[in-house]
Amino acid sequence: MFQRGTEPSAKVLTSILLTYEDISAEWLLRGKGQMLLSEVTPDPNIEQMKRLVDTITTLQGIITEQTKTNQLLTEELKKAKGELTMLKNERNVG
Repeated sequence: MFQRGTEPSAKVLTSILLTYEDISAEWLLRGKGQMLLSEVTPDPNIEQMKRLVDTITTLQGIITEQTKTNQLLTEELKKAKGELTMLKNERNVG
């Protein structure tokens, strides 16, 4: 395709990359990495990170719900203590 000792122009390289979308530009320009993009294996850490983010999101939701429950129970406890104090005072007065 090319004569020995010549370099393809940027126009030719761009044309190749636009025509063959699965060819890696890094491979074509530098000769490094996989020739085809579909051959590039995904980073296994990405899946693990996605699972961790999902777990964190779920746990944040649980923490939020438990915080609301704790606040309600604290309010009920204060109310019950106040009522108990009132009953003790009524018993002592009567």
